[in-house]
Amino acid sequence: MPPIHSGRFTDEEFLLADPRTGEVVFSFPLPLHALRVNGRYIASYAIRGVYLSHPTAHWLRKLEEFQGAYVRRELQTPEAFTTHPPGSPFR
Repeated sequence: MPPIHSGRFTDEEFLLADPRTGEVVFSFPLPLHALRVNGRYIASYAIRGVYLSHPTAHWLRKLEEFQGAYVRRELQTPEAFTTHPPGSPFR
């Protein structure tokens, strides 16, 4: 993202906003879950729950592909998508 965007973290979300308008241009829920990581880089469309304010057609196609992959994987191994262990007050 260009340096003109300001990043913010909450306990539940990371977001980048345009400081002039306040428009959220990119966000995703925390903790971050991603299906494609290449070294220290993560494809934005591979992040579960990602939002992009002005996506391209290609980005939307890739997002749809990864959303389908999340659904399939969660059905196959639901325990892998549990953030907190059983009995945790945060579950």
